[in-house]
Amino acid sequence: RVEADSSLTQLLPGGLSHPGGITLLGNRLVVADFHAIRFFDKNTGEQTEIQRNVLGTGKMGGAINIEVDGKNLILVSWIDNDVRVWDPIAKIVVEQYKDLGGPVAAIRFGADIIATTRSEVLLLNDSGSRTLFSLPSPSGLALEGDDLYLTDRESGSIYKIGHNGKILEEPLLITTGLDAPEGLVVSKEGFTVIEARTGNVVSINAAGEKVVLAKISGGSVASSSVQPASMIFNGITIDEEGILFMTGETSRILYKL
Repeated sequence: RVEADSSLTQLLPGGLSHPGGITLLGNRLVVADFHAIRFFDKNTGEQTEIQRNVLGTGKMGGAINIEVDGKNLILVSWIDNDVRVWDPIAKIVVEQYKDLGGPVAAIRFGADIIATTRSEVLLLNDSGSRTLFSLPSPSGLALEGDDLYLTDRESGSIYKIGHNGKILEEPLLITTGLDAPEGLVVSKEGFTVIEARTGNVVSINAAGEKVVLAKISGGSVASSSVQPASMIFNGITIDEEGILFMTGETSRILYKL
């Protein structure tokens, strides 16, 4: 508010708008926040940088999900219907894949990028895009070494889709019975996933046993079939010490566990 003496009064501080995917770039957390990507100190939670997008015209695009790709970031947007590899230093797009049918998540797997959409898993490279699998609602993607896993939101399942750096012929069902799983991390001990409908952060060990570690805010529900069921993606990442970081889209909070 501009006062009569021209001084400024802050009525409401700025902050997260629609936080979705989250990843680690060095020691910084990077959050896809729809109109921007935001960088945070992972130890203090302090925001250290923000790179903004102008909806419909910005070269960065409106990121709903994000994944580290070496020194770059993979940005996913069903708003722009594309996947872009973004250099956050030069602030330029170094790869872009368009007209993807509502992309939800993407990750580098070998030389290629694997992406999930409303109902398909795609392989993206210089030759364009190719459908690998069709699933009810493929959502989050996560690597453990050279193995690749995904969540399927509608079936409540986790699948293994890549082994030893190669895509499997068919998805291998790992576990089911989850409530709208989206964000996923994998370690040698098992899986940790966010159930978007409940906000439960669920740990699953090698025996398939499930334990609720925490509860955060649930995610938004898609308002039309044009949007992926995940709407604003519920993201999770893990650092080398095993600390989990998660986004709460509806609460607009960055969580640490």
